[in-house]
Amino acid sequence: MSIALVLLLVLAAVALLVAFWVIGAYNGLVTLRNRFKNAFAQIDVQLKRRYDLIPNLVETAKGYLKHERETLEAVIAARNTAFAASKAAAAKSLSSLAVTSMLAPPKRTGNSSRSAMRAFSAHTRRRNCAIPRSGSSGVLMALRSAGNNSRPRRRARKPSRAIRSSASC
Repeated sequence: MSIALVLLLVLAAVALLVAFWVIGAYNGLVTLRNRFKNAFAQIDVQLKRRYDLIPNLVETAKGYLKHERETLEAVIAARNTAFAASKAAAAKSLSSLAVTSMLAPPKRTGNSSRSAMRAFSAHTRRRNCAIPRSGSSGVLMALRSAGNNSRPRRRARKPSRAIRSSASC
């Protein structure tokens, strides 16, 4: 074999290696672009889902308000009827003090609707936090790794359990 043939083979091997490196770099950039688009698409999905939940929350609150209003009106009517009956009974008996203290109006706490809304809100947060997505950390990792290919890419650490269960996923 002549030196020209060996030199030609070496140049062909180097050209082949450069071509494979260019193809690999291009595929890496396409992958990063797709991750970037996917991360923003997930953000759009979450915003749309939250926007769609607002009318449901308003309707739920209106339903609880209507139920509490009807219940309060029924309790007031029953208490007034019982109070009128107790006055009539008190006029006939000496134990009017015991009857009126027994029928005193109860103290309202109003926690029933608040606790139901709190439970609904907690369920919504858990459902939104459980959706698998790359999130903004994926966008930052894609931008960082696109600018500097010399460092190996590190996975973003998952936050502790206490932080994940908070109101902001």
